[in-house]
Amino acid sequence: MKPLLIVGLGNPLMGDDGVGALVVESLAGQVDADVLIGGTDLLRYAGEMEGRERVILIDAIESDVAGEITVTDEDPPEALSAGAHTLSAPAAVRLLRPLMPEVRFTWLLAGVGSARAGEGLSPELAAAVPRLRERVMELAATHRRAA
Repeated sequence: MKPLLIVGLGNPLMGDDGVGALVVESLAGQVDADVLIGGTDLLRYAGEMEGRERVILIDAIESDVAGEITVTDEDPPEALSAGAHTLSAPAAVRLLRPLMPEVRFTWLLAGVGSARAGEGLSPELAAAVPRLRERVMELAATHRRAA
Protein backbone atom coordinates (compact mmCIF):
# COMPACT_ATOMS: atom_id res chain seq x y z
CA MET A 1 0.00 0.00 0.00
CA LYS A 2 1.28 3.47 -0.89
CA PRO A 3 1.75 6.05 1.89
CA LEU A 4 -0.77 8.69 2.88
CA LEU A 5 -1.32 11.34 0.20
CA ILE A 6 -2.18 14.95 1.06
CA VAL A 7 -3.55 17.01 -1.85
CA GLY A 8 -3.91 20.79 -1.73
CA LEU A 9 -6.65 22.01 -4.05
CA GLY A 10 -7.48 25.42 -5.44
CA ASN A 11 -6.13 28.25 -7.54
CA PRO A 12 -3.59 30.51 -5.77
CA LEU A 13 -4.44 33.27 -8.27
CA MET A 14 -7.98 33.41 -6.85
CA GLY A 15 -7.22 34.57 -3.32
CA ASP A 16 -8.67 32.33 -0.62
CA ASP A 17 -9.42 29.58 -3.15
CA GLY A 18 -5.67 28.80 -3.14
CA VAL A 19 -5.47 27.94 0.57
CA GLY A 20 -5.14 24.20 -0.07
CA ALA A 21 -2.15 24.67 -2.35
CA LEU A 22 -0.54 27.08 0.12
CA VAL A 23 -0.94 24.70 3.08
CA VAL A 24 0.38 21.68 1.16
CA GLU A 25 3.35 23.66 -0.13
CA SER A 26 4.27 24.52 3.46
CA LEU A 27 4.04 20.83 4.50
CA ALA A 28 6.59 19.47 2.01
CA GLY A 29 9.26 17.68 4.04
CA GLN A 30 7.41 18.41 7.30
CA VAL A 31 5.01 15.48 7.35
CA ASP A 32 5.37 11.71 6.87
CA ALA A 33 3.24 11.58 3.71
CA ASP A 34 3.34 12.30 0.02
CA VAL A 35 2.15 15.83 -0.73
CA LEU A 36 0.77 17.16 -4.00
CA ILE A 37 -0.48 20.52 -5.20
CA GLY A 38 -3.56 19.41 -7.09
CA GLY A 39 -4.68 22.76 -8.47
CA THR A 40 -8.21 22.70 -9.83
CA ASP A 41 -8.17 19.41 -11.77
CA LEU A 42 -8.33 16.57 -9.26
CA LEU A 43 -9.00 13.83 -11.85
CA ARG A 44 -5.60 14.56 -13.37
CA TYR A 45 -4.05 12.94 -10.28
CA ALA A 46 -6.20 9.80 -10.12
CA GLY A 47 -3.12 7.66 -10.76
CA GLU A 48 -1.40 9.21 -7.75
CA MET A 49 -4.39 8.35 -5.54
CA GLU A 50 -4.80 4.77 -6.72
CA GLY A 51 -3.52 2.16 -4.26
CA ARG A 52 -3.58 4.51 -1.25
CA GLU A 53 -5.33 3.68 1.96
CA ARG A 54 -6.15 7.35 2.56
CA VAL A 55 -6.11 10.64 0.67
CA ILE A 56 -6.56 13.94 2.52
CA LEU A 57 -7.93 16.76 0.36
CA ILE A 58 -7.45 20.35 1.54
CA ASP A 59 -9.82 22.82 -0.09
CA ALA A 60 -11.69 26.08 0.39
CA ILE A 61 -15.46 26.04 0.75
CA GLU A 62 -17.92 28.92 0.85
CA SER A 63 -19.00 29.58 4.41
CA ASP A 64 -20.59 32.24 6.55
CA VAL A 65 -17.61 31.85 8.91
CA ALA A 66 -14.29 32.65 7.18
CA GLY A 67 -11.48 30.54 8.61
CA GLU A 68 -13.79 27.83 9.99
CA ILE A 69 -12.19 24.39 9.63
CA THR A 70 -14.22 21.25 8.92
CA VAL A 71 -12.86 17.69 8.71
CA THR A 72 -15.15 15.11 7.10
CA ASP A 73 -15.17 11.96 5.01
CA GLU A 74 -18.41 13.17 3.40
CA ASP A 75 -18.12 15.07 0.11
CA PRO A 76 -18.82 18.80 0.46
CA PRO A 77 -21.70 20.35 -1.47
CA GLU A 78 -21.19 21.30 -5.09
CA ALA A 79 -19.86 24.75 -5.80
CA LEU A 80 -20.91 26.61 -8.91
CA SER A 81 -19.11 25.17 -11.92
CA ALA A 82 -16.73 27.46 -13.75
CA GLY A 83 -17.88 26.15 -17.10
CA ALA A 84 -19.12 23.20 -19.09
CA HIS A 85 -15.67 21.59 -19.32
CA THR A 86 -14.79 21.63 -15.65
CA LEU A 87 -15.49 19.14 -12.92
CA SER A 88 -15.55 20.17 -9.28
CA ALA A 89 -13.39 18.36 -6.74
CA PRO A 90 -16.45 16.86 -4.97
CA ALA A 91 -17.78 15.57 -8.31
CA ALA A 92 -14.35 14.11 -9.13
CA VAL A 93 -14.23 12.27 -5.80
CA ARG A 94 -17.73 10.90 -6.38
CA LEU A 95 -16.47 9.46 -9.68
CA LEU A 96 -13.31 8.03 -8.07
CA ARG A 97 -14.94 6.38 -5.02
CA PRO A 98 -16.40 3.37 -6.90
CA LEU A 99 -13.19 2.99 -8.94
CA MET A 100 -10.98 3.09 -5.83
CA PRO A 101 -13.02 1.51 -3.02
CA GLU A 102 -9.86 0.95 -0.97
CA VAL A 103 -9.18 4.69 -0.69
CA ARG A 104 -10.59 6.68 2.21
CA PHE A 105 -11.05 10.28 1.08
CA THR A 106 -10.98 12.82 3.90
CA TRP A 107 -11.74 16.50 3.33
CA LEU A 108 -10.11 19.28 5.33
CA LEU A 109 -12.22 22.29 4.41
CA ALA A 110 -11.43 25.93 5.13
CA GLY A 111 -14.38 28.30 5.17
CA VAL A 112 -14.05 31.35 2.91
CA GLY A 113 -16.38 34.27 2.28
CA SER A 114 -15.76 34.17 -1.45
CA ALA A 115 -13.00 33.67 -3.98
CA ARG A 116 -11.65 36.76 -5.69
CA ALA A 117 -9.06 37.39 -8.35
CA GLY A 118 -5.62 38.17 -6.98
CA GLU A 119 -2.89 36.49 -5.02
CA GLY A 120 -2.82 36.25 -1.24
CA LEU A 121 -5.25 35.17 1.43
CA SER A 122 -7.79 37.26 3.29
CA PRO A 123 -6.74 38.17 6.85
CA GLU A 124 -9.28 35.67 8.26
CA LEU A 125 -7.94 32.78 6.23
CA ALA A 126 -4.29 33.75 6.72
CA ALA A 127 -4.95 33.58 10.47
CA ALA A 128 -6.46 30.08 10.03
CA VAL A 129 -3.46 28.62 8.13
CA PRO A 130 -1.53 27.55 11.28
CA ARG A 131 -4.66 25.71 12.52
CA LEU A 132 -5.07 24.05 9.11
CA ARG A 133 -1.43 22.89 9.17
CA GLU A 134 -1.90 21.56 12.71
CA ARG A 135 -5.04 19.60 11.73
CA VAL A 136 -3.26 18.06 8.72
CA MET A 137 -0.33 17.04 10.93
CA GLU A 138 -2.78 15.48 13.44
CA LEU A 139 -4.57 13.56 10.68
CA ALA A 140 -1.24 12.33 9.28
CA ALA A 141 -0.05 11.21 12.73
CA THR A 142 -3.36 9.42 13.40
CA HIS A 143 -3.13 7.68 10.03
CA ARG A 144 0.47 6.58 10.73
CA ARG A 145 -0.49 5.13 14.15
CA ALA A 146 -3.47 3.26 12.62
CA ALA A 147 -1.40 1.78 9.79
